[in-house]
Amino acid sequence: MITNLRYADDIIQLATSEAELQELVDRLDRVSRKYSLVWPVATYGCVSWTLRKNEETRLDAFEMKGRRRILRVLWTANKTNEWVLNKAGVNRELLDTVKARKLAYYGHTIRKQGSCLKEEIMQGTMPGARRRGRPRTAWMDNIKTWTGLSVEV
Repeated sequence: MITNLRYADDIIQLATSEAELQELVDRLDRVSRKYSLVWPVATYGCVSWTLRKNEETRLDAFEMKGRRRILRVLWTANKTNEWVLNKAGVNRELLDTVKARKLAYYGHTIRKQGSCLKEEIMQGTMPGARRRGRPRTAWMDNIKTWTGLSVEV
């Protein structure tokens, strides 16, 4: 299914009847409203987030809740997330967008020439002994996990 209907000529070529044309236009309007209003608010400051498994699950749940609201599918309808994604004609994108923005920010910071305070903070360590217990997931741990590379500290 085509997921990126942005131009009127694309929509007209896909529609075989007037009713189908109206359905495509309505879906385009609902989806574009979501992208223009909700996503900037939901992803504000995402480059500084440390994503643990719980946060990833919550981001996926938030995205699916938004898609259900756009399509007006109630939770009592017992429709699966896959059904909702097929109905909308899209894939899950929010978590991938957050990851891409974090990786882009990391690359932007590391490419700077000379000594940069941000780079020292990201790659540096705190003096002294660490706290007791299991170490918390750090921002750099996300980068290491997603890229599969060992980042020089």
